[in-house]
Amino acid sequence: LLGGTPGARERDPAWAPDGKWVAYLSDQTGEYELWVVGSDGRTAPRRVTTGGATFRFAPRWSPDAKKLAFSDKTLTLWWCDVATGKLTKVDKGEHAEIHDYAWAPDSKWLAYSKANAAGFQQLHLYALGGAPTAVSTGMTEDFAPAFDPAGDYLYFGSRRTLTPEFGALELNFQFSATDRIYAMSLRDTLLTPVPPQSDEEAGEAKKDEAAGKDAKADKKDAKGGKDEPAKADEPKPVRIDLAGIAGRVAALPVPPARYAGVNAFKGKLVFFSLDPPDPEDDGPGKGSFKLFDLEKREVKTILAGVDATGAISKDGGKILYKSGETYGIVDAAEGKKIGDGKLATGQLTTLLDPRREWMQMFDEAWRLERDFYYDPAMGGLDWKAVGERYRALVPHVAHRSDLNYILGELQGELSTSHAYVVGGDAPQATRVDVGLLGADYELDTASGL
Repeated sequence: LLGGTPGARERDPAWAPDGKWVAYLSDQTGEYELWVVGSDGRTAPRRVTTGGATFRFAPRWSPDAKKLAFSDKTLTLWWCDVATGKLTKVDKGEHAEIHDYAWAPDSKWLAYSKANAAGFQQLHLYALGGAPTAVSTGMTEDFAPAFDPAGDYLYFGSRRTLTPEFGALELNFQFSATDRIYAMSLRDTLLTPVPPQSDEEAGEAKKDEAAGKDAKADKKDAKGGKDEPAKADEPKPVRIDLAGIAGRVAALPVPPARYAGVNAFKGKLVFFSLDPPDPEDDGPGKGSFKLFDLEKREVKTILAGVDATGAISKDGGKILYKSGETYGIVDAAEGKKIGDGKLATGQLTTLLDPRREWMQMFDEAWRLERDFYYDPAMGGLDWKAVGERYRALVPHVAHRSDLNYILGELQGELSTSHAYVVGGDAPQATRVDVGLLGADYELDTASGL
């Protein structure tokens, strides 16, 4: 347990690219702030940000491990200097929260999607110290941007494939497999990463000629070609030609489906393909991790039937997956199955202080209503006073059901439908089977009954 602060919720951990730090969000100050802790378990946690006043979303490290990007419920996207805690505003939405954001390999650009007035997610680029620039037309839903490691392309998902199908019971058009993956060339001198292939047969002479050219190219690189960076440990600066960039987009030969979480690595993409939605499933949904080989132009299934959550290693070589209660780590290669690389989580235990946890749960429930309730005026209520009145009852809670009752009364003050309190960890007493008293009886015929 890296943080393990009693009475605080610690969520959305993010491992730094250099492996030295883990960033996470913690509400131990009463509001969510960014913290970092040493991944070795010996370095004490350190608070990075101050002044939090609303719900914040998952942080993402820059490749140089010096900056963090995150967004919040005010529809604002920020980046933070980890050493100083200084916050810089990137952009602010007008219609929806910002959740898709990714760093360029040189840590000097951010790509993100932001909802426009039409309700479509539109891609934007932001250079640190500059201003945001929209780089897609805004006429389609564009999401999940990801820079390739060389800084040449921006890969993303987009809903541009409209193939209407009749429903099984009604003559209504339906659109299911709408998403494909696209590549945006960041410079006007770059061709698409998947140019048209020649249909000419390659004879032995042409193969030998191509092999000779490859050998010469290898020798040139070994001697220090012009494209070789001056220092191997420093990323090449990313140069982006913004003029006309929306027109430099090409579709990858990936079949249309429902995609999420595009990740770009050297020579390949790893992404998630969602299964058809299950109306009985309240979870994040299920699907498959897929791999697209840019050279072979083939899509392979890495792992199917897993939850729509997980993590991919920095080099794209490993995947952490979840399927129900099963967690595992597998190589990002074709043909894996649930249970491969299973992690032994059944014996993990930690010490809890229920009373401090209950207070945190109450405080967070109060904050969630404050931040997410549709009416900023909270229906005319003094929400702070309402919270203080019910908060005074929490120290007297002796069981999770008591806490649920208080939370129900708190939400009831808003007189709003569809506001529920469900679930919670409650101790289950061990049931012991016992015998029951019994009797043998017979009818008394003399009674006349």
